[in-house]
Amino acid sequence: MLCALGLGGCGQETPTQPAVPAAPLTELDRMINEYERVVDDYVKVFKRHQEGDMSVIMRLIEDEDTIKQMAAKIQQKSGEMNAAQTQRMAAIAAKKAPYVL
Repeated sequence: MLCALGLGGCGQETPTQPAVPAAPLTELDRMINEYERVVDDYVKVFKRHQEGDMSVIMRLIEDEDTIKQMAAKIQQKSGEMNAAQTQRMAAIAAKKAPYVL
């Protein structure tokens, strides 16, 4: 039915291209990606702790240290950050903020 309405090429796949070509990942982008992954894992584990799982305490302490170290390394490169990277770091920090030991 849709083909009859003038949507030529029904059933044919057209290759999709991004509207804006993606910029290559920089070392800083990779650091931020890893930092976000660790923060996301930390939040998941912290929620388990809030639900009463006391077996995760040591992991939370270790992850908290890792997060602090990673944040310090990224902070050293803050002069190299573009606006999007700075905004992303702020968003990641806001995700973690409610979950502090």
